[in-house]
Amino acid sequence: MNRLQTLLYVYETVRRVPCSYRRQLALGRQALRFISNFLEENPGAGRVELSAAFGEPAAFAEALLEYVDEGERAAEFRRKSWTRRAVVLLISGISLLLGGICALCADHRRK
Repeated sequence: MNRLQTLLYVYETVRRVPCSYRRQLALGRQALRFISNFLEENPGAGRVELSAAFGEPAAFAEALLEYVDEGERAAEFRRKSWTRRAVVLLISGISLLLGGICALCADHRRK
């Protein structure tokens, strides 16, 4: 199995892991170590053997989630939630401000 196929398998796996980008990179490195060890023991293995050993990328992603602390995942979820709320509030405030400016401009044109 060539390096590109291995990296594609790891990419397909890691992008399914719901956590931060930094944690995804760490899990990707860990998955790559697992796969490298497997390929050392089975030098002629291809994608089919890799999928048989680790499962499809979605199943392997679920297995990798066991290496992520639940508290860390919860903290990441809370951080993302507050970030989303802040973005929504900012966009709402800008919309209200622009709406008020448009209303003032329309009122000014009538006079």
